[in-house]
Order: sequence, then C-alpha cells, then structure tokens
Amino acid sequence: MPTTVLFVCTGNICRSPYAERYARLLVERAGAADWQLGSAGTSAVVGAPVETSMAADLARHGADPEGFAARQLTPALLTDADLVVTMERYHRSYVVDDHPLLARRTLTLRQLQRAVAAQPPGLTGRRLLDAVTGQVVAPRPGDSIADPYGRGSAAMQSAAAAIREVLDATVPRLLD
Repeated sequence: MPTTVLFVCTGNICRSPYAERYARLLVERAGAADWQLGSAGTSAVVGAPVETSMAADLARHGADPEGFAARQLTPALLTDADLVVTMERYHRSYVVDDHPLLARRTLTLRQLQRAVAAQPPGLTGRRLLDAVTGQVVAPRPGDSIADPYGRGSAAMQSAAAAIREVLDATVPRLLD
C-alpha cells in the first residue's frame, strides 16, 4: 500500500506545490515507487499552475512543475492522507479544528523535521512515519514558512530554500 502525503498551504500555487514536486523529485531519485504525493490549498486558486518564479526554481533544481493544477483542500483528501504537511501553523489549525482525529498525522513542515530528527537514526520508512505520527510534537512559533505570494522574488526564493532544506533532511529517512 502506498504512503500518501498531502502538502497544504493557502492558494496551492507557491509553497505546497513546490513541496509536492520537490518531494516527488527526491522520491524518484531514490527509486521509491510506493509514495503518492499531492497538495491542496485552504483557499486554492483552483486550476492555476505553480507560480512562475516557484516553477522556475523547481526546474532549476531538477523538479518538474509542468501539468500542475491547484486544487481546494477537501475532507476526502485529508482522510486519504497518511501524513498531512502544512506550511504554516494556521494551516495545521485549519485542518485539525475540523478534523481533530488527524491531529497526530498533521504537522507543519518544520514540526515534521523536528519529529524525524528526534527518532533513532536507524529508524526509516513506514516505521519512522508511524513513530512520527504516533507522538505529539508541539508547534513552535518559528514553524511556519511565510507565504511568499506577492512579496517578490526574494521571498519566493527564501520559501523555496526553506522547503528544500527540510525535505532534503526528512524525505530520505522516510523512504525505505
């Protein structure tokens, strides 16, 4: 059974599609076939492609932004996900307020990084994911990756770099 990860941000045109497509690149490079990666927005710009500068950054790093279409977050997407990874604490609250049973498997990207780093180094794959989603990881003020939309290319680059840094540290450990 594949592991399903859903990345969540606001419009689903900058951060969450960037995380989805970059994580997909890492999964493909590792040759892992049992992962399903997706993204959605709490206030999605439904049908829109990845924002231009984020798409260009994805391409520069070897990921494919083509064919992406933003979609609205739905209860079905949430309940089908083994792990919901949000870009801001607000997004996590948005999910958990309506779906309290998803609290342990809904983490901000930086919460996920801390949770993975706290596990023994030899723990990987599904066992690691189960350990991470089986514990309570308290949110911290710095857990959010700020929304770069409308804030210029420097903000876009900063968000993209933060997402890559976290995914580079966590995705390889989550793969078997």
